[in-house]
Amino acid sequence: MSLTDSQGRLFGRMNVVDLLVGLALIVAVPIAYAAYALWRTPEPLLNDVVPKTVQQGPAAQVEIHGERLRPYMRLSFGDHQGPAFYFISPTVAVVPMPEIPPGVYDLILYDYSREVARLPKALTVQAPHPPATVTLTAVGAFVEIAESTVPLITPGLAFAAQAGVVRSVSAPVPAVARIATTPNTSVTVPVSRGIEVPASIDLNCRLDVTADGTQRCMLGDDVVVAGAVVTLPQFSAARFRIDELRVPAPAK
Repeated sequence: MSLTDSQGRLFGRMNVVDLLVGLALIVAVPIAYAAYALWRTPEPLLNDVVPKTVQQGPAAQVEIHGERLRPYMRLSFGDHQGPAFYFISPTVAVVPMPEIPPGVYDLILYDYSREVARLPKALTVQAPHPPATVTLTAVGAFVEIAESTVPLITPGLAFAAQAGVVRSVSAPVPAVARIATTPNTSVTVPVSRGIEVPASIDLNCRLDVTADGTQRCMLGDDVVVAGAVVTLPQFSAARFRIDELRVPAPAK
């Protein structure tokens, strides 16, 4: 009995050519997969981030360590994409951080739009430490002030944002100006109009260190120094001329 009939069918049911093609496919699929697994380019990896904890604020950046890193990749901090990806080597890259709120974030590495690696809960962003502050007693006068505001200036009056408190107040007098003539001297001249309210106030100012290492006190953007006029926050836009700075007297 013949295995194939006149139409080439095996046992009268299956075409021999179709059978051979099917067998070839069965053999080819695992061979193709093995070749793909052997010769394909491995995916990049994320291994570590330095530092693991950063303070919230501008100019923060992290260094990521991994494998097979490439230029033009992207790193996201959770849902927040890093603004740049500075490729150093296939194992190191530096990524500036976007402005993100405090919290714990996954680091997600993208190759174009495709996620290729992730470090879960790898980075902690902390709220910035409050700045160091000092308290100084400023003796001078409220200037550029409306007469309607004068009754509001009383001992014990506290300024907004815990900027300070009024210690003592004197009666209003005609306004004067302290005009600097040299770095260390000034002249006092009357102003054509207006009044000022002599007072002493305790100022809570932010301690700042300049590039040359000099320490100074700041109230907002104003430097707290004798001769300066500083703006007191949220108090009818009042400005205070500092004639003298003292160490605060101990509370009685």
